[in-house]
Amino acid sequence: MPGRFPPPVWLAPLLVAATVAAPAQAAPCRAGATDRSAVVCELNAARAGAGLGPLQSRPSLAEAARAHADDMVARQFFSHVSPEGESAATRARRAGYLRNAERWRIGEVLIWRRGGTPLTAAAAVTAWLGSPSHRQILLSPRYRDVGAGVVAGAPFGDPARAPAATFTVVFGRRD
Repeated sequence: MPGRFPPPVWLAPLLVAATVAAPAQAAPCRAGATDRSAVVCELNAARAGAGLGPLQSRPSLAEAARAHADDMVARQFFSHVSPEGESAATRARRAGYLRNAERWRIGEVLIWRRGGTPLTAAAAVTAWLGSPSHRQILLSPRYRDVGAGVVAGAPFGDPARAPAATFTVVFGRRD
């Protein structure tokens, strides 16, 4: 007779232990998505593939990232430093992320694209991973937190010429 139902009593604790010990599978990221939650999902998927833990999404870092992407598009510049000399750390502090932090670490990655294939979260993360300096930031175990900003428009050229998107991601750690 093939198998028994219910399972023998001695097998039940093994089934429970296997269920508890099985690692949770992360939900796949949304293909073709361009919003900030998709950027964080793709970043965490890349980190998981490298054996790293996920970054925690922080509204203050997301605000700093969005404001910087918006500023670059509005004032037509593309840099980690604003025309006034403000850095990612300055923007994170203004957004409240560094409040009461004795020690901290901030990193930032930027990307923009106009026309052609739309810039998706997956495409942005793939491009960053292809750059050694950006890859080092994305896969650093020193960061715990993240915030992404996604803005329609490009930091250079005629905004009416073709659809464009600018992404900024700020990484952080407070101690």
